[in-house]
Amino acid sequence: MVATLNEQPHITFTEVKADAFFDYGELLDRFYKSFPAGTVQSNHCFWVESAAPTKVFTRESYLEATREIEFMNSRFCQQQHRLQELQQFTLKNVPPPGLREIKQVELFTKWRKFVPAEFQDEICPKPPDEVIASVQKTRSDKNKERSKRNATKRKRRS
Repeated sequence: MVATLNEQPHITFTEVKADAFFDYGELLDRFYKSFPAGTVQSNHCFWVESAAPTKVFTRESYLEATREIEFMNSRFCQQQHRLQELQQFTLKNVPPPGLREIKQVELFTKWRKFVPAEFQDEICPKPPDEVIASVQKTRSDKNKERSKRNATKRKRRS
């Protein structure tokens, strides 16, 4: 597929493996504070200077005064140990989300017949029986609920 996509004139497709994505949430929570309430507006300009990497400078326009916000969080580590802890911090991989169960079932039941036979098991594999049963039960429950609502509406009209 990568080769096919790269044959297009204005497309350069680069395959990225799932292990290249990391969860930065824990790192940011540990070493940095959140934005103070009310400081993020759509028309604000933000910048950071390399001499003060934990400070964010912001202003609403060129004519407004610059506001400095310190984001260094010293609750979990002290300033003198910060660099060492940052370097030793281990990022966790973000697990691939995969397809929602309903989409897995739809690929198998609705679209598999349109895929060439040699690719069917790769592109539209059969989901586990538990997944198929779960999707069928959810659909059945929704249909029952919809029927109840419609019956109630009909009774009100008459």
